[in-house]
Amino acid sequence: MRFLFQLLIISFCFISCGPPQFEKNIRIIVKGIVVDENDNPIPNLNVSIYTERGSVFGANKEFLLGSGLSNSQGVFNVNSFFDQNRGFQVEVNGDELFSNYFYQLDTHKYVPEDLTFNLNSVKLNRLSTVNFNIDKTSMEDNNLGFSFRFKDTNCVEVFNEDEIDITQSKCLEFTYLNALLNKDSPEIVSKFETLLGSTVEFTYRLNDEEEITNTFIVDKINYEFNFSY
Repeated sequence: MRFLFQLLIISFCFISCGPPQFEKNIRIIVKGIVVDENDNPIPNLNVSIYTERGSVFGANKEFLLGSGLSNSQGVFNVNSFFDQNRGFQVEVNGDELFSNYFYQLDTHKYVPEDLTFNLNSVKLNRLSTVNFNIDKTSMEDNNLGFSFRFKDTNCVEVFNEDEIDITQSKCLEFTYLNALLNKDSPEIVSKFETLLGSTVEFTYRLNDEEEITNTFIVDKINYEFNFSY
Protein backbone atom coordinates (compact mmCIF):
# COMPACT_ATOMS: atom_id res chain seq x y z
CA MET A 1 0.00 0.00 0.00
CA ARG A 2 2.83 2.37 0.90
CA PHE A 3 4.61 1.56 -2.38
CA LEU A 4 1.41 2.29 -4.32
CA PHE A 5 1.05 5.66 -2.55
CA GLN A 6 4.66 6.61 -3.38
CA LEU A 7 4.08 5.57 -7.00
CA LEU A 8 1.02 7.81 -7.20
CA ILE A 9 2.99 10.76 -5.80
CA ILE A 10 5.78 10.23 -8.34
CA SER A 11 3.26 9.97 -11.16
CA PHE A 12 1.54 13.14 -10.01
CA CYS A 13 4.84 15.04 -10.07
CA PHE A 14 5.60 13.85 -13.59
CA ILE A 15 2.18 15.10 -14.66
CA SER A 16 1.96 18.34 -12.63
CA CYS A 17 5.52 19.49 -12.03
CA GLY A 18 6.83 19.46 -15.55
CA PRO A 19 6.88 22.31 -18.04
CA PRO A 20 3.55 23.58 -19.41
CA GLN A 21 1.94 21.84 -22.34
CA PHE A 22 1.78 24.62 -24.95
CA GLU A 23 -1.36 24.72 -27.09
CA LYS A 24 -0.35 23.12 -30.40
CA ASN A 25 -0.40 25.29 -33.51
CA ILE A 26 -1.75 28.27 -31.57
CA ARG A 27 -0.02 31.64 -31.48
CA ILE A 28 -1.25 34.77 -29.75
CA ILE A 29 -0.57 38.46 -30.24
CA VAL A 30 0.05 40.86 -27.35
CA LYS A 31 -0.14 44.47 -28.47
CA GLY A 32 -0.35 48.00 -27.10
CA ILE A 33 1.57 51.21 -26.68
CA VAL A 34 3.79 52.22 -23.77
CA VAL A 35 4.01 55.89 -22.73
CA ASP A 36 5.41 57.89 -19.83
CA GLU A 37 3.45 60.04 -17.36
CA ASN A 38 3.36 62.85 -19.95
CA ASP A 39 2.02 60.52 -22.68
CA ASN A 40 5.34 60.50 -24.53
CA PRO A 41 6.12 57.14 -26.20
CA ILE A 42 8.86 55.01 -24.62
CA PRO A 43 10.95 53.02 -27.13
CA ASN A 44 13.05 49.88 -26.64
CA LEU A 45 11.28 48.51 -23.58
CA ASN A 46 11.03 44.75 -23.21
CA VAL A 47 7.57 43.15 -23.29
CA SER A 48 7.55 39.54 -22.06
CA ILE A 49 4.77 36.93 -21.92
CA TYR A 50 4.92 34.30 -19.17
CA THR A 51 2.93 31.31 -17.98
CA GLU A 52 2.85 29.67 -14.55
CA ARG A 53 4.25 32.83 -13.02
CA GLY A 54 4.14 32.48 -9.25
CA SER A 55 4.81 29.87 -6.60
CA VAL A 56 4.37 26.15 -7.29
CA PHE A 57 5.00 23.77 -4.38
CA GLY A 58 7.08 26.43 -2.65
CA ALA A 59 9.37 27.03 -5.64
CA ASN A 60 9.24 29.99 -7.98
CA LYS A 61 8.55 28.71 -11.48
CA GLU A 62 7.83 30.61 -14.65
CA PHE A 63 8.06 29.91 -18.35
CA LEU A 64 8.77 32.55 -20.97
CA LEU A 65 6.42 32.20 -23.95
CA GLY A 66 7.63 35.15 -26.03
CA SER A 67 9.13 38.63 -25.91
CA GLY A 68 9.67 41.75 -27.98
CA LEU A 69 10.51 45.45 -27.83
CA SER A 70 8.47 48.62 -28.14
CA ASN A 71 9.35 50.58 -31.28
CA SER A 72 10.28 54.24 -31.66
CA GLN A 73 6.61 55.18 -31.23
CA GLY A 74 6.23 53.06 -28.11
CA VAL A 75 4.11 50.50 -29.97
CA PHE A 76 4.61 46.78 -29.29
CA ASN A 77 3.17 43.80 -31.17
CA VAL A 78 4.53 40.52 -29.85
CA ASN A 79 3.80 37.07 -31.33
CA SER A 80 3.99 34.34 -28.73
CA PHE A 81 3.30 30.74 -27.87
CA PHE A 82 0.21 30.16 -25.73
CA ASP A 83 -0.57 28.17 -22.61
CA GLN A 84 -3.94 28.16 -20.87
CA ASN A 85 -3.02 28.89 -17.29
CA ARG A 86 -4.25 31.09 -14.45
CA GLY A 87 -0.64 32.29 -14.11
CA PHE A 88 -0.65 33.92 -17.57
CA GLN A 89 1.10 37.30 -17.31
CA VAL A 90 2.48 40.02 -19.55
CA GLU A 91 5.30 42.19 -18.16
CA VAL A 92 6.30 45.58 -19.53
CA ASN A 93 9.69 46.17 -17.95
CA GLY A 94 10.67 49.78 -17.24
CA ASP A 95 14.37 48.91 -17.39
CA GLU A 96 15.18 50.64 -14.05
CA LEU A 97 14.23 54.02 -15.53
CA PHE A 98 10.46 53.63 -15.34
CA SER A 99 7.95 51.73 -13.25
CA ASN A 100 6.98 48.17 -14.24
CA TYR A 101 3.58 47.03 -15.49
CA PHE A 102 2.07 43.53 -15.15
CA TYR A 103 -1.06 42.33 -16.93
CA GLN A 104 -2.46 39.15 -15.38
CA LEU A 105 -5.31 36.96 -16.65
CA ASP A 106 -6.68 33.49 -15.94
CA THR A 107 -6.65 32.03 -19.46
CA HIS A 108 -8.35 28.87 -18.22
CA LYS A 109 -11.46 31.00 -17.85
CA TYR A 110 -11.13 33.41 -20.75
CA VAL A 111 -9.31 33.64 -24.07
CA PRO A 112 -10.03 36.41 -26.62
CA GLU A 113 -11.75 35.00 -29.70
CA ASP A 114 -9.17 36.54 -32.03
CA LEU A 115 -6.28 35.40 -29.78
CA THR A 116 -5.19 39.03 -29.45
CA PHE A 117 -4.46 40.48 -26.02
CA ASN A 118 -4.79 44.24 -26.41
CA LEU A 119 -3.22 46.09 -23.49
CA ASN A 120 -4.11 49.43 -25.09
CA SER A 121 -2.07 52.28 -23.53
CA VAL A 122 0.34 51.25 -20.78
CA LYS A 123 1.53 54.22 -18.74
CA LEU A 124 4.85 53.99 -16.88
CA ASN A 125 6.23 56.55 -14.44
CA ARG A 126 9.79 57.81 -14.35
CA LEU A 127 11.72 56.61 -11.28
CA SER A 128 13.91 58.26 -8.68
CA THR A 129 16.44 56.72 -6.30
CA VAL A 130 16.26 58.10 -2.76
CA ASN A 131 19.66 57.78 -1.08
CA PHE A 132 19.27 58.26 2.65
CA ASN A 133 21.81 58.72 5.41
CA ILE A 134 20.74 58.72 9.06
CA ASP A 135 23.56 59.35 11.50
CA LYS A 136 23.92 59.84 15.24
CA THR A 137 25.42 63.11 16.54
CA SER A 138 24.24 62.94 20.16
CA MET A 139 26.50 61.47 22.86
CA GLU A 140 23.50 59.89 24.58
CA ASP A 141 22.37 56.30 24.03
CA ASN A 142 19.28 57.16 22.04
CA ASN A 143 16.99 54.80 20.19
CA LEU A 144 15.48 55.96 16.92
CA GLY A 145 12.65 54.17 15.18
CA PHE A 146 11.85 55.44 11.70
CA SER A 147 9.92 54.61 8.56
CA PHE A 148 9.60 55.87 4.99
CA ARG A 149 6.20 55.71 3.28
CA PHE A 150 6.52 55.95 -0.49
CA LYS A 151 5.00 54.82 -3.78
CA ASP A 152 5.88 51.34 -5.00
CA THR A 153 7.30 51.05 -8.53
CA ASN A 154 5.14 48.13 -9.72
CA CYS A 155 1.65 48.17 -11.18
CA VAL A 156 -0.14 44.78 -11.24
CA GLU A 157 -3.52 44.74 -12.95
CA VAL A 158 -5.55 41.52 -12.68
CA PHE A 159 -8.28 41.08 -15.29
CA ASN A 160 -11.50 39.11 -15.32
CA GLU A 161 -12.14 38.76 -19.06
CA ASP A 162 -12.00 42.36 -20.33
CA GLU A 163 -12.68 43.98 -16.96
CA ILE A 164 -10.06 44.88 -14.38
CA ASP A 165 -10.53 43.27 -10.96
CA ILE A 166 -9.76 46.12 -8.57
CA THR A 167 -9.95 43.81 -5.54
CA GLN A 168 -6.88 41.87 -6.72
CA SER A 169 -4.99 44.60 -8.57
CA LYS A 170 -2.24 46.62 -6.91
CA CYS A 171 -0.97 49.59 -8.89
CA LEU A 172 1.72 51.95 -7.61
CA GLU A 173 0.45 51.61 -4.05
CA PHE A 174 2.19 52.96 -0.97
CA THR A 175 4.78 50.75 0.68
CA TYR A 176 7.02 51.09 3.75
CA LEU A 177 10.65 50.79 4.75
CA ASN A 178 11.36 50.90 8.47
CA ALA A 179 14.16 50.21 10.93
CA LEU A 180 15.28 50.76 14.52
CA LEU A 181 18.63 52.38 15.35
CA ASN A 182 20.31 51.99 18.76
CA LYS A 183 23.73 51.99 20.39
CA ASP A 184 24.68 48.72 18.67
CA SER A 185 23.59 49.99 15.27
CA PRO A 186 23.39 53.79 15.47
CA GLU A 187 23.62 54.73 11.77
CA ILE A 188 22.34 53.62 8.40
CA VAL A 189 23.14 54.40 4.76
CA SER A 190 20.77 52.87 2.23
CA LYS A 191 18.39 53.66 -0.63
CA PHE A 192 15.03 52.86 -2.18
CA GLU A 193 13.27 53.53 -5.48
CA THR A 194 10.04 55.44 -5.89
CA LEU A 195 8.23 57.59 -8.47
CA LEU A 196 9.81 60.84 -9.57
CA GLY A 197 7.67 63.76 -8.40
CA SER A 198 5.92 61.75 -5.69
CA THR A 199 5.69 62.60 -1.98
CA VAL A 200 7.55 60.61 0.67
CA GLU A 201 6.63 60.57 4.35
CA PHE A 202 9.44 60.24 6.89
CA THR A 203 8.19 59.33 10.37
CA TYR A 204 10.47 58.93 13.38
CA ARG A 205 10.31 58.44 17.12
CA LEU A 206 13.22 59.27 19.44
CA ASN A 207 13.15 57.01 22.51
CA ASP A 208 9.65 57.24 24.01
CA GLU A 209 8.79 60.65 22.61
CA GLU A 210 5.86 61.29 20.28
CA GLU A 211 6.13 60.39 16.61
CA ILE A 212 7.01 63.16 14.19
CA THR A 213 6.22 63.01 10.46
CA ASN A 214 7.93 65.12 7.80
CA THR A 215 7.22 65.01 4.06
CA PHE A 216 9.34 65.79 1.03
CA ILE A 217 8.83 65.69 -2.74
CA VAL A 218 11.23 63.57 -4.76
CA ASP A 219 12.10 66.09 -7.47
CA LYS A 220 15.42 64.64 -8.70
CA ILE A 221 16.37 61.34 -10.33
CA ASN A 222 18.91 60.92 -7.50
CA TYR A 223 17.51 62.43 -4.32
CA GLU A 224 19.64 62.82 -1.18
CA PHE A 225 17.98 62.63 2.24
CA ASN A 226 20.02 63.24 5.39
CA PHE A 227 18.89 63.13 9.01
CA SER A 228 20.77 63.39 12.31
CA TYR A 229 19.62 62.61 15.83
